[in-house]
Amino acid sequence: KDNYKNLCKKSKCVIVDEAHGSCANTYSEIINNLISYDATLIGLSATPFRNDPIETNELQAIYGSNLVSISSNGNTVEKPIEYLQEKEYLAKIIMQPLDTYNEITEVNEGKINKTLMMNADRNKLIIEQIRSSIDNKQSTIVFACTVDHVIALNAICKKENLEVDFVIGQVKQIKREDIFKRFTEKKLYVILNHEILSTGIDLPKVDKLILTRPIGSKVLYSQIMGRALRGPKNGGNSENIIVNIQDNLTNFVDITKLGVGF
Repeated sequence: KDNYKNLCKKSKCVIVDEAHGSCANTYSEIINNLISYDATLIGLSATPFRNDPIETNELQAIYGSNLVSISSNGNTVEKPIEYLQEKEYLAKIIMQPLDTYNEITEVNEGKINKTLMMNADRNKLIIEQIRSSIDNKQSTIVFACTVDHVIALNAICKKENLEVDFVIGQVKQIKREDIFKRFTEKKLYVILNHEILSTGIDLPKVDKLILTRPIGSKVLYSQIMGRALRGPKNGGNSENIIVNIQDNLTNFVDITKLGVGF
């Protein structure tokens, strides 16, 4: 306890990565303690907003409503993603639709995803996209409908002699590191996951995303899209492919507007 108090007293600058999570009670309490002796607070986030307007206001308040925007020739850049794509820090995106092959009237996102994962015709489309990635040597991350869907797709791929691997919560860190190493070295082209790879992972050479499910959260959608946005000046590609379902293409029309916060 004394060590923590001394740390707070000695802190001159507090930098918070993934700062959009700062509204969580334990998170904000720690931040407030660290800056209680007049330390400077800086937040870093590709998605400086929340899904709920009230939470967005709370996030603003933590950082004094001071969002640092990109400027060019003295003017604020209105579409920062588009600007960074032009400057080659971010990749341009080729968006390809994935037909859902299903008429769903359910409105609950969890139930929708459980229904989608059971659709055999739809899973065939996903497997063909995975096969195409392997044949064309495209480093690909697949975002499955559920954790069970990850396991099912992995089993189908094994049956089809398609070399893939997967990351879910139960996969130990040493195994994950091996998967990421093989992926980075182009010895493995496809990683299956639910959403665990949406943040907190550095995989610069991603060529393609396959997003198999509707996403209700703008924050999560932005983070997933970010997996394919690293450009040539940032260790990535000039162009990447995102195979996406029609629901997301309808709900999030312009990828260049994602990440624009308060």
